[in-house]
Amino acid sequence: MKIFGGILIAALGIWLLFKTESVMNTFGRIEWAEVKMQMYGGSRMAYKLIGLIAVIVGMLMITGLGGPILESVAHSMFGQR
Repeated sequence: MKIFGGILIAALGIWLLFKTESVMNTFGRIEWAEVKMQMYGGSRMAYKLIGLIAVIVGMLMITGLGGPILESVAHSMFGQR
């Protein structure tokens, strides 16, 4: 089930990367992105970043590395238990 979910999330992210304009027309602009990322395209860049993060999360789910990487990041941020 993790593999199927990872494939689904990665596919959604890839679709978001390639169809950013239609997604922006459907869901509208992101005001925060328009203010903070004016120089880089604002909402388009934010939608592309969301898509890229979805692809990375999907790949981590497919390979089973999501848990170990999350543990490593938490350990480096909060120290040992």
